[in-house]
Amino acid sequence: MVFLGDSAGGNLAAAVSLKLGKDGDPRFKLTSQTLIYPALQALDLDLPAYRTYNDDGGPFFMAKPLMMKFWLWYGEGNLNYLSEFAENKQLIPDIKQYINRTLLPKKYLSKQDQSPSLTKGNKQLFDKVAKWLLDPYFAPLMASDEELKNLPPTHVITAEYDPLRDDGFLFASRLKALNKTVVHSHYDGRSVIRVPISASVSKSVGRVATDNINFYMLA
Repeated sequence: MVFLGDSAGGNLAAAVSLKLGKDGDPRFKLTSQTLIYPALQALDLDLPAYRTYNDDGGPFFMAKPLMMKFWLWYGEGNLNYLSEFAENKQLIPDIKQYINRTLLPKKYLSKQDQSPSLTKGNKQLFDKVAKWLLDPYFAPLMASDEELKNLPPTHVITAEYDPLRDDGFLFASRLKALNKTVVHSHYDGRSVIRVPISASVSKSVGRVATDNINFYMLA
């Protein structure tokens, strides 16, 4: 059995993989998972990709304002904390170890990512949302190393012009650090694998990405 999902579906695929890895079930043998630009965390919404793609009216397929609404509807069932999440106030210094920005490619990092300031976090807000914000079945990037060790071979796909790009990079980096089998396919010049951003980007990239997905799932 293999799991595959894109965006929110990537979140669900990773969450179910974590659950099966932890509890086990003899009826199911999970051989691999493919996570296509997965949404994996809402703890730090000031990662480079979220900062860069922060305009719903821009040319890209997805942007931070819409993603914040998705996360809050999923976690809270309302948008009461939208302004606070827009300022990343849910992130407090005590939990910064969950997100290590220095694992991201240097070309995406700014000076603030090298030593990000987390002093603006709101502890009261964090306490209100921590139950779901840190739940690995809600946000798989919050899984412990022990939980990640139980995952099957994983194929992570990311696209450059995507606010979820850094989630995938961080997840793949953590799996690699644990010596897990992981393939990370990253596509520059893309928002999603089927949508070219400019004429200079070959339309065949989407087909190549799809072929890579099929190859990995059938391997």
